[in-house]
Parts: sequence; C-alpha cells; structure tokens
Amino acid sequence: MNAVALTTEAENDVMDAEWPTLSIIAQIALVSNSIAGAIGFLGVGLVLPLMTHHFASTPGAGLLTQLLGGVVGGALAVSSPFTGRLIDAVGYRAVYLAGALLFAVFGAIPFLLNNLYLILLCRIGVGISMAGVLTAGYAGIGTLAPKVRGKLMGINAFLGSAVAVALFPILGALGKIGWRFAFLPSLATLILIPLGLTLPQTRRLAAKAVAQHKNGLGVPVSLLAIAVLGGMLSFIGPNFSAFYLASIGITDPSMAAIPLTAMAFCSLLGAGLFAVLYARIGGTAIFALAMLLPGIGLIVAGSSHGLAIFALGGSLAGIGSAFIAPNLSVTAMNLAEPARVGHAVGLTTGAMFAAQTIVPFITEPLRQLSGPASVFILFGAVALIVGLGFVGVLLRRSYRSTAA
Repeated sequence: MNAVALTTEAENDVMDAEWPTLSIIAQIALVSNSIAGAIGFLGVGLVLPLMTHHFASTPGAGLLTQLLGGVVGGALAVSSPFTGRLIDAVGYRAVYLAGALLFAVFGAIPFLLNNLYLILLCRIGVGISMAGVLTAGYAGIGTLAPKVRGKLMGINAFLGSAVAVALFPILGALGKIGWRFAFLPSLATLILIPLGLTLPQTRRLAAKAVAQHKNGLGVPVSLLAIAVLGGMLSFIGPNFSAFYLASIGITDPSMAAIPLTAMAFCSLLGAGLFAVLYARIGGTAIFALAMLLPGIGLIVAGSSHGLAIFALGGSLAGIGSAFIAPNLSVTAMNLAEPARVGHAVGLTTGAMFAAQTIVPFITEPLRQLSGPASVFILFGAVALIVGLGFVGVLLRRSYRSTAA
C-alpha cells in the first residue's frame, strides 16, 4: 500500500505539446466506453433472484445465476492481455468498434434463450467484447497528456454512473415484465459505433518513452491488490443487494430498484466529485475515502431491516465505490512509463474485474452459512481496515512533512 500511496500523484515528465490531441467527438467516443461497462456489470443484477427461481431445476442454479454477473469480469480480465496485443497490432479504433458490436450481440441473445449454461456462455462473450471496448477506450485516453487523462477519466466515471442511474429503474420495470427483458439494454452499445468511427486509424504514442522496461508487471503489486478489493466492493452492492432484500421480504423488482437507484445517484455524485477531489487532496486520500465509505455503507446496509436504512448504507457505498475505478486508472497511468500506459491501465482494470469472478465463490457459501447480511458486514469490515491503513499512510506522511 505504501508504494502506491507515496506515488499516486506522480506524473510522467513529458511536455503536453508532445502528446497527441483528438477531436471532441473522438474524446466523447473514448469516455463513452463506460456505457458498456455499466450495462455489462449492472444489467442483470436485479433479475438474478427471478432467474434463480426460473432455473430452479438446473443443478447449482444459485451459484450459476450469480456467475452471470461475476463471470463477465473474469472473461474481461483473462482476455485483456490479448486485447492489448490486438490493439498494438491493428489499432484501438478497430478493437473499439468490434467490441461495441459484439457486446450488443452477446448481451441481447439471452433474451431468446432458455438454457442457463448457454446464457452463461453469452455472458462470457459479453466480458470478452467489453474488454475490447474498455481497453481500447482506456488505451486511447492513455495516449493523451497526463492532465487530460484525469479529466477524461472523471468524465468517464461520471458517464458510467449516469447510465447506471437511468438503468436501474428501467431494469426494475423490465424485470416486472420478465427476466429476459433485462438483457435488451445491451443493444444500447450500438451507439458507440458511429462515435468510434471518428477515432484515429492507428494507436501511436507521440511522446517518446522515458524508459522501455519489457520485464515486470509495470505496476506495483500493492496497486493490483487494491484493484482486487475494489472490484469486489463494486460488485457487492449492485449484484448482491437483490438477494439481501429478498431475505428481508422485499422481492418486487421495482421496489428492489429503489435502493439501487439511490446507490447509482450517489455513484453519480461521487464520479462528479472525483476530478475536483483528486486535484485538491490527491490519490492517496481518495483511496482512503474509496475504502472507508463503502466499508461503513456495507455494514449499515447489512445491519438494516428495512428499505430506507438499506438505501442509506448503499448510498454511502455508492459514493466511495465511484472513486475506485478512475483513481486506479489515473494512478496506473501516472506510475507507468509513457509507452506502457495502456498496458498498466489494462492490467489494473483486469485485476479489478477478475476479482468480480471470485466474489460469487465467497458470497454464495457465506449466504448459505450465515445469511446475506454476513456478506455485507464481512466485506464492509475488510474495506474499513484497508481504509484506515490509507489514513495511517496519510498521517505518517503529514508527520514526516512537519518534522522536515
């Protein structure tokens, strides 16, 4: 943690004039990759209990339905390194466009299926295609000047949260019609295709690399560990809330959408504050907030017995969780050599999303052993401990600065 905390504000010492520039429409295309991220990860969370009931005769239906959310991150993480090589070979524009098209196809096909295993395969396809859209977008952002990266990553996070705000009530309404309809919003990524056509044909880094290190991960292991925990925390609220709410008697998807919509609104608030907070307090303090707020929020939510308190806890978690992805990406960009920015961001993002594949193997045994509340309380406690660790780093830094 210390290595990350002491260097999150570092920037590559390269003049802004040496970096390429893109048109406004092309920049909109790059930040709009978050549309795929929001739909891919959040799109089926509300209807998972309905799908568990529908596929009750399928062995392991409870775990399999949870994997419909988690497997997307695993597929994305595994395919991200190959996606990076593909981007180097053909350019991020081609990968972006292909990913957007395939995402819409794999995302919507489950509407026509009645086999849980085939739906799971489609979700793997969603993860692979999402790796194309997200990695290509981040690779494009990584070619721009450092100060532009922070701005675009803040917009990226804000847009993703805005999509989530709109998505949850839509999914709640669609869920009342039937679980199949929750897969149709994936078609929205088709809008990325005309935007993506404005991107440059090839991925070229205008600035010369300060160093070319071919060995090593390119980012600190401690940053990857934070990414893993951050991925798990981001997954719990949107994808496990419906199970907890069902345990306290709230099974109507439209009612379950209320706290998730509040969570999404607060994520929107957090995303909107990211760029301002980053400039004022720096990445280490943001990491502290990104752990402490979800920690408190998940414990409050897991201790609740009604919709209002659960929504309050989820809202706190939503604000903090909104800081995780952009802060990880900007930190990875700033720590990496210019020529390896795309690699660093892809690896960090992949670690975050890979963690979401692990989560169902933790949450499902916990849910069966101790109930859904234990999931929220356990992950909340871990987040609190890590957040306090970042506070300790900040206090130690302040002490050293005062002593000097």
